[in-house]
Amino acid sequence: MLGEHGFAAVAVVIVLVSVGAGMATPVIVDSIDVNPDSPLYGLERIGERIRESFAGGQQMDISLAKERTAELELMVRRQKAERYAWLADEIAERLEKATERTAENVGLVRAMEAVQTHTRRLETLLENENLPEKARLAVSFALCRSSAVMGVLSEVQARVEARERIRERIREMREEFADLKKEAEENLRMNLPIEPALHRVHMMVATRLMARIENIIVVKPENAENLAELIQRRLEEALANCTDNQLIEEVLEKLAEYREKLENIRENMPEILPWIPPICNRIVIVIVVVENKVVNIPQVPPIEMRENIKETLRQIREEIREIRQEFKQIREEIRERLRQGENIQEIIDNLDLSTVEVLIKNLQMQVENLRSMRSLDMASEHVYRIVRRVNKPEQLERVRNLLEHKILPLKENVPAGAPVENLIEWTENCLQSINQIQQGVEAGEIPPQQIQSTIVDMIKPPHWRR
Repeated sequence: MLGEHGFAAVAVVIVLVSVGAGMATPVIVDSIDVNPDSPLYGLERIGERIRESFAGGQQMDISLAKERTAELELMVRRQKAERYAWLADEIAERLEKATERTAENVGLVRAMEAVQTHTRRLETLLENENLPEKARLAVSFALCRSSAVMGVLSEVQARVEARERIRERIREMREEFADLKKEAEENLRMNLPIEPALHRVHMMVATRLMARIENIIVVKPENAENLAELIQRRLEEALANCTDNQLIEEVLEKLAEYREKLENIRENMPEILPWIPPICNRIVIVIVVVENKVVNIPQVPPIEMRENIKETLRQIREEIREIRQEFKQIREEIRERLRQGENIQEIIDNLDLSTVEVLIKNLQMQVENLRSMRSLDMASEHVYRIVRRVNKPEQLERVRNLLEHKILPLKENVPAGAPVENLIEWTENCLQSINQIQQGVEAGEIPPQQIQSTIVDMIKPPHWRR
């Protein structure tokens, strides 16, 4: 009879009673590479342990993480993921061990590449709608552990964390994740929803990584893109595991905070970071989709509402997947243009305008009954940022068209006293300033190199955002 990890009693007997063949048999089976649902899998694992006792190290940890990932993917395809969910834990453990063995720069890069690769594969597994609850829980925790490890590695690479502290940091994280997972597994045994626990662990990881990403970007901007994507993914997964409006609102606020943090970083960096505008635009679309999807969910929903809530969450997950796919294509286009040495400013400008259009359209839908000030705040803040970035005569006309043809038409349907009136009033004043600046440039009174400083002097941020 095989145990949970596939260790057969007969395999142990073989090792114990055989002298020469006892060492060879498991190692030979290990080299054949059998699958977890095979009767010989126990022998393979014994063979791995024998091999590891002679040739263990970072390379082997990475190799075994790769093997466990392939095995878990196979078990998912064979619809046996629930029985073999423990493989996800072993993936995380192997990646943590590989990270702990980082002794030099080569090992650091090797660990980062391994964590990045396996995190993507775990993300793909989590997108499987047919993943059983037990497996979804295990994969989610493995994914969060790997994301946290990537954060530590990124800090070490950017030299904002000492390499000597890697082992201590991972030990602390391992203990914390173990406690959270134990609580989630208890819920599963009691047939309680696992979503609150998954929401909490994704939010915890995202929040901690958010607190560190600015320092990493400043020192190593070229290596921060993957970490930024991990934060976004963790927030999206937290959103897809919300079970009431309070949790949803918590994640939406965190997404808005993350977007503002990235936009502030973008403005203060001397060079263009081409991956920031797509993430910021994606955040806006996710927020708008959720705001228009969610109905009122009480903090303790009655039993009859739970199926409806699950369906709403399923729809949110599906829409988020579609949004991810769309922005994956945009980022690939940006990378390709950069490889070809082409200018990407047009793509970024179009993304900025697209963000405004999404927010304005959302305001139009809510103009008489604004659900929250978040959309209004984001719209006004983003328009102000676009205006402040203008530094060429041709950009003045583009901004003037944005203000005149996208925002001012809101005036037609705004009831008296509605919060959107603030944005319209600010837009009218902003438009007057833009027209004055445009006339000054055409008359030669304002040199082109002074356009941006003149805008900053003349146009102040919307008063409700100061």
